[in-house]
Amino acid sequence: MTETAHDQPLPEPQTPLWLPALGVAVFAFAGIAWAVCPEPAPPPAAAAPVATVVAPPPTPAPTQAPQPAVTAVTARPFPAASGSAGVRPARGRPAHPLLQH
Repeated sequence: MTETAHDQPLPEPQTPLWLPALGVAVFAFAGIAWAVCPEPAPPPAAAAPVATVVAPPPTPAPTQAPQPAVTAVTARPFPAASGSAGVRPARGRPAHPLLQH
């Protein structure tokens, strides 16, 4: 039987040299930028939560049923994940706010 062009696999193309060099340059730039980045300022002291007052809705037209009054809602932070109290990442950077309590 004779060989045809379909029997031989095509050779894999060579990667151009600039492509891995670009990857190394981007990686090095990101590492240097992270290393020289200044530490973030500590967050200001937490203020006491302030209750938000919401005005009642305007009086509805006579053809509509009366609407119940809107009550004020205060925001509460999410509880910290169990076992994460006091956990801080390397280099003194503060942990994510949701992981602190």
